[in-house]
Amino acid sequence: MLSQLKRSDLDGFEHFLLTYIHPILKRAMNRNTSNKYMVRLKTVIHNAIRKQIITANPYDGFKIKNVKVEKTFLTSEELEQLKDHDLNGNESLIRVRDFFLFSVYTGLRFSDAIALKDDNIKKAKKGRLWLLSTQKKTNDPIEIPMFEQAKEIYDKYEAHRLATGFVLPRLSNQKVNTYLREIFKIVGINKHVHHHVARHTFATTVLLENGIDIKTVSRLLGHYSVKSTEVYAKITKDLLENVAGRIDELN
Repeated sequence: MLSQLKRSDLDGFEHFLLTYIHPILKRAMNRNTSNKYMVRLKTVIHNAIRKQIITANPYDGFKIKNVKVEKTFLTSEELEQLKDHDLNGNESLIRVRDFFLFSVYTGLRFSDAIALKDDNIKKAKKGRLWLLSTQKKTNDPIEIPMFEQAKEIYDKYEAHRLATGFVLPRLSNQKVNTYLREIFKIVGINKHVHHHVARHTFATTVLLENGIDIKTVSRLLGHYSVKSTEVYAKITKDLLENVAGRIDELN
């Protein structure tokens, strides 16, 4: 019963979230993931208070501790390394790499990439293909011009598109992340990887390091507030090198 919820129950729930070992992932969730559940519960409690279902707020004095997490992304050198490796001719790994690289050059989350249909691809007057869809996470529309690197992958899976209507191979998020770890090990990239690293790479290496302003990056990511994009705006050595090169050209 909500009316019987106490501060100690919140402590216990948080402890459970941080220590329960997931049977498939073989690990407990991190602090920031557990915080999402604590925030959702807090919203329920506040709604119950507003509707006078309960009077005492167990969240009084309870602090949700945020941990700053560095966004993992691939450098331009690592990206080329990933693209150029033959992956020993393993077709399953190649498909997963293609799936990952498509998001590197479109910024799509896994949920949006896997749902992308050929009907979502439209050709503009100047001939460039555009991705027109709705984000699963936010339900906001996205309009993304397709870069040539993404178009190459789009064209590669034409037979699949004609047979299924979907742009990319049908893969589960779990399989993609498992195979990506194997791919990175083969290629020799020593970074913790999951599919969302592609979106971080799109924002940082593909866009920001090539001089694209943060407002445009925000629009291409499907954000409707630049604040949401600022977490990607990490100042990298390559970005500083590019700035230095442009200044040298002016003098």
